[in-house]
Amino acid sequence: MKSVRRLTNRDLSRVFSYIKNEPEANLFIQGDLELYGLESPNVTLYAFQDPWDCILLKYYSNFVLYSTNLTFNAKLVASFLEKQEKIEVLSAKESLLERMKPFYPHVKTQGTYLCRCNKTSFNPIEGKTLPIKQLCKDDARDIVTLYQHIEEFAKPYLEHTEEKLVQTANNYEKGGVGFGLYMDDKLICTAYNTATTTTGAMIVG
Repeated sequence: MKSVRRLTNRDLSRVFSYIKNEPEANLFIQGDLELYGLESPNVTLYAFQDPWDCILLKYYSNFVLYSTNLTFNAKLVASFLEKQEKIEVLSAKESLLERMKPFYPHVKTQGTYLCRCNKTSFNPIEGKTLPIKQLCKDDARDIVTLYQHIEEFAKPYLEHTEEKLVQTANNYEKGGVGFGLYMDDKLICTAYNTATTTTGAMIVG
């Protein structure tokens, strides 16, 4: 497909320039590129047309779409995705996903919300709590098991357990930081950073 080009490390500066005006929407793209670059087996990035109409990041079987053009060529993207062996999730801003929905009429769209925090320090809250443990890659199975029991997130963790175990362990091996609460040797709560970049990070739990 001549209108789609796989990008390389030589394109990184152009990519960062393309996504810089919406850092929150592009945390995953920026974070993966800073961590892995574009010559990793885990991450690939494609640009559609030139000048770029949109870009599409592939991380394992997850895809993240971004465009500065609200009328980007969704049909071209859908045609490209049809050729992929496996698609677990396609993520993007709602305005971009709306243009993709006609090509996936039977796929459920799940919305999520972002809020931005500009504080860099916090005061600890005094009170009784369970012991807080810093998590590591060896806790990957406990983390995946926890998500399998949360209705909102369970499906991919149940359907792709082994892949999620690898991704979770890899996140901690690559410098991810997470904390958890255990009760009776069972992880019941977690908070960790993901999509960490030189300018920010996403905190999820």
